[in-house]
Formats: sequence, structure tokens, C-alpha cells
Amino acid sequence: MVKNKEPNITLLTPNGEENWLCGTTQTIRWSRKDVSGILNIYLTKGDTFSLLLYSVTNRENNLRWLIPSGLKTGNDYRIRISSDRNPTLSDESNSNFSIINNLLWTGNHTNDINSVAFNHDGTIVVSGSDDFTLKSWNAADGSLLWMRNHNNRVNTVLFNPTGTIVASGSDDGTIKLWNANDGTLLWTGNHNYYVSSISFSPDGNKIASGGYDDTLRLWNVSNGEILWKAKNYYSIYKLAFSPDGNNIVSGNSNGTIKMWNVSNGSLIWSVNIGNGVSSLSYNPNGASLVVGSYSEISVLNSLNGNLLWSANLDNNVTSVSYNFDGSKIISGASYGGIKLWKASTGELLWQSDISSSVYTALFNNDGTLVAAGYGNNAIKIWNSSNGTLLWTGNHSNSVDVISFSPVGTKVVSGSSDNSLKCWSLDSLHYKQ
Repeated sequence: MVKNKEPNITLLTPNGEENWLCGTTQTIRWSRKDVSGILNIYLTKGDTFSLLLYSVTNRENNLRWLIPSGLKTGNDYRIRISSDRNPTLSDESNSNFSIINNLLWTGNHTNDINSVAFNHDGTIVVSGSDDFTLKSWNAADGSLLWMRNHNNRVNTVLFNPTGTIVASGSDDGTIKLWNANDGTLLWTGNHNYYVSSISFSPDGNKIASGGYDDTLRLWNVSNGEILWKAKNYYSIYKLAFSPDGNNIVSGNSNGTIKMWNVSNGSLIWSVNIGNGVSSLSYNPNGASLVVGSYSEISVLNSLNGNLLWSANLDNNVTSVSYNFDGSKIISGASYGGIKLWKASTGELLWQSDISSSVYTALFNNDGTLVAAGYGNNAIKIWNSSNGTLLWTGNHSNSVDVISFSPVGTKVVSGSSDNSLKCWSLDSLHYKQ
């Protein structure tokens, strides 16, 4: 006698007690026996909410679900799976699982956000905007600590190394230094046109500023005295101090990279990479620097400007950065995704999918994570060792700037939707 086979569906994962983070991709798994046709996968919450996630074919036994970053949190979620031909053939999670959200707080400006930065211990965030303001925020709860104004858009903001001073550069042609505690204006320095980039020396005693008036200026932080001014002949887009504080590198609108002596403002070397400089970063060991331009990245010897290697990305390079020990470089490009390079040789280690233009990309402080902001409104975080996408968060417009907290527990993103969002990384589990 032949035994009748009973068709059945068994949900395997999630089966209860899991904690799934909004913005991560999770796997829903099931098994089936003698069930043909389409299976419908539903997300339920309590007794009042049911959402069809997917309809899958009879050949599939799992799916990858990107949990929306805006999904309501709760500890009463379940997955239910059923046959479209016979809805009585179904199964669901044995008990509830939780969906948690890592968005800590949202702060708002009234126009695009151009710059965000954490202080030295990650307790304060500062932001600068097209609305002519810079704002200081409590990193724990997002409460506004103080707000100050320029007379035009604020292009860049940053803290000094000890977190006691905030510096801002603006299209009003000024660099301003503020007391980080209460926002008291300490002094104002003047350019003749837009200030596009500023950088503190490693010891915090000096600050350099570059602008569209074609000058590089070095200031005494304590009193605002100008120490020297160098004529550059082209607008300065980016600049940075060397790790030892002895030199400053500037990147210009015509593709010229120049190295300057901090002590007297003399020019050490100058090379032209052919296109306007969009980004530059000094190797923490001081031996090299990486430059992003129109369609390529170039790694230069910092002693003499000689080209060590270059790579053509076929798209406008928007961001380049070294990791903490200078062994890797991350690059982002418009419609070119992000790419991770071996800094010493230029070997491509991995690259992301090309989903949208990348506006910014950087490592966290210990180099284990890479974050990028996209024109399609997303902020994404990857495992830097293998390129695994770990988490996706969303704004309602392009994500233009990002900053990791120094201790790596938070990341803040600034957007053209006029908001900055602070996200917790505590629940973000990744393989080392």
C-alpha cells in the first residue's frame, strides 16, 4: 500500500527571538514538500498589520530581504508563508522576532548640508549648510547646543584636535573660529572670495585656509594673526596638513598639486595631474598622498610629487581617503561605485555595485568599515575586508557628507534634504 504524501510548507528563518536591524539585508528561509505554484511571503506585526513582501516561484527556498530603514520598530513581528493555490498550506514564525532601528536622531537646517564633523571624543556634532548657518548638536540626543551665522553658505566645518574650537569656511569669504562650548566667536579671517577648504595642523596651533581668491593662507589659531599668504594663481579646492605638521598640500582647480613649507610658506614642489582636484588625502605615515580628479586617482610621493601609480575610473572621482595605517585607499565616483585599493601597488581589492553616484566615501577610525553617501538618497556601510554590504540607511535626497565618530559607535550623514541623521553602529554586526 502506497502511503499518501501530505504537502506542507515549513518556515525555517526567522523563527522567533531574532533581532533584525532596519537597513540590513536578512535571509528568509523555508522548505516545502509537494507544494507547487507561487508562494507568498508576508510580514505581520501583531494582529493588525500584514504586508506582502514577495511572491516567489516553486523552485526557490530562500530570499534576501532588505529591511526598509523607515520600518516601524517592534518586538511583535512574524513572517508568514503560504501557497497562492491553497492558502491553508502555510506556516509562520514559531514566535515573535524584533525589528530595531539604529537612527538615533535627526537634526534640520533650512537648506543643503555641506559639511558634518564629530569632535575628538564623539560627544558633539557640528554641521554647516547653504542656509548660512553652522549648528552644534549633542551627539547623544540631537539637542541643539548653539547656532551661528555667516553671510553666505557654509562650505566646511571642523573641530581642532582637542575639540575646544570649531572652524568654519564660507562663501562670504571668511574663515571663523568659534568656542566649541558656547559658540562664542573667537576671530574672523578674510579671503577675497569663497573659502572652500580649511585644515588644522596636527598640534592645533595653526589653521590653513584655501579659497577661490587663489590664495593659501596660514593663521595663528590663538589670535587670528596671518602667518603667511601664498598666491596660487588658481582656485584652491582642497588642502591638508602632513601628519608631522611640517607641510601643507593644496589641490587646485586646474589639476595642480602643490606642497608648501609650513614654517615660511615656500613652495617645495608642484605637479599637474591634468584635471581639477575633487579630493585629496595624506597617508597617515606621511610618505604619500592620494588625489582624486576628473576621471582618475593618483598616488604621489609626498617628498617630490613623483607619481607612484594611478587608475582611470572613467567617471568623475568625488572622494578618496586612506585607512588608519595607510595600507588601503577608498575611492568614490559618479556612477562608478566605490572601490578599495591596495595603497602600495594600486591593486583593486574589491568594488561595489554601481547603483548611483557616490558623493562621499571614507573609512571609520579602525579601518574595519567603509561608508558612502549616494545620489539616490542612501548611506551604505560595508565590511572593508571583503566588501560585504552590511547596512543601508536613507534620506529623502542625496547624501552628500558623512562623518564617523572617533570611537566608531556612531555615523552622521548630511543631505540635500536639509537634514543630518545620526545612526548607531552598536547593533551592526560584521565579520572581521
